[in-house]
Amino acid sequence: MVEMTDHEAIEDMRQGGHQGFEVLYRRYERRLKSILKSKYYGLDKCVIEEICDDVFVRFDKKIGRFKAECRVLTWLCRFAHHEVAEYWKKKKRLKRMPEQRLLSLEEIHSVFEPDMEQALCYQKCVRKALAEMRHDHRDCFKALIFRYKGLSIKEIAAKITRTPNATAVLIATTCKKKLQHCLEDC
Repeated sequence: MVEMTDHEAIEDMRQGGHQGFEVLYRRYERRLKSILKSKYYGLDKCVIEEICDDVFVRFDKKIGRFKAECRVLTWLCRFAHHEVAEYWKKKKRLKRMPEQRLLSLEEIHSVFEPDMEQALCYQKCVRKALAEMRHDHRDCFKALIFRYKGLSIKEIAAKITRTPNATAVLIATTCKKKLQHCLEDC
C-alpha cells in the first residue's frame, strides 16, 4: 500500500484517484467507528458500520469542498454527526408508523389463481405496472422483483443500498401504494 499524507491523499481523490480514498479510509475508519461507539449510545455494530460507510461515501462526494481548515478526522466526525441524526430521525419515524406486514409470496401468487383468463389479465396489468415503476420508481421496482424472487429484506436492502428498515418501509408503503395505484384499472 502506498503511504501518503492526508494532504496528498486528498489531492489524489480530487484528481479522481482511488488510492487516496483507500489511504484515508484505512487511516480513519477504526477511529471513526470508535468515536461513534463512544459518543452515540444505542447504536449497534451493524448501524455503526453502515453509518461509517455512509460517512466515507459522503466524504468522497464532497472532497472538492474540503479546504483543510480542519483535520480530516474533524470533517469525518461532522459528517458522522449528520448521518447519526438522519438515522435517529428515520428510526423515530419508523416507530410512529403503524405495523404493516409485507406481501408474502403466496399472496402475490394468489392474485393469479382465480381463472386463467383473469390471471392473464392480471399478468398484463402487473407487467404494465412494473414497466411504469421501472422508470419512475426504480427502487420500488427492484425491491418488488427481489421480494418476488424470495430474497429477505436484509438481502434486498444490500442490493438497493438502503438500510433494512428503510427497505421494509419502502416495500410496505411506497411500493405497495404505487403498485395498487397502477393496478386500479385491472
